[in-house]
Amino acid sequence: MATPLANGFPIGAVMVSGAIAEEIKVGDHGTTFGGNPLATRLAHHVFEKLSSSEMLTQIESTSNMFLSRLSNIQNSLPRLVSEIRGRGLILGVQLNSVGMNTSSNMANMIVGRAREKGLLVITAGEGTLRLVPPLNIPEEAVSQGLDILEQVMQEVAAEI
Repeated sequence: MATPLANGFPIGAVMVSGAIAEEIKVGDHGTTFGGNPLATRLAHHVFEKLSSSEMLTQIESTSNMFLSRLSNIQNSLPRLVSEIRGRGLILGVQLNSVGMNTSSNMANMIVGRAREKGLLVITAGEGTLRLVPPLNIPEEAVSQGLDILEQVMQEVAAEI
């Protein structure tokens, strides 16, 4: 969690339960970037932005947009898409194996074709398209990206 905490500026971070935090005393734990006033100020600023009600509302709205569109894709291509999963803006589209094509082959075909059309999509695990956009992605970009993804998935589904 350290990399995004200060928006890419070097900072170290660890998350522990309250019970463990109560047991830590000064000197028990050292860090490479500990005590850096600039890093901690940046992290504070980022945390304030990310936890603001405006940002959380925007993330929830964008997530709902993704889930709605991905569900529509799943409903229209049930032979290709078996599951939509994730939370917030960390989402996965689980693909089925179809014919001689494994789910991983299907994912690689979609990733390659999407890239040719200007959309960067990655995979995660066995046959899962991984969608992890920026938290502040504009709705227009979501719509445009999902249009491309849907078009590519329809093309692939028509060929199998």
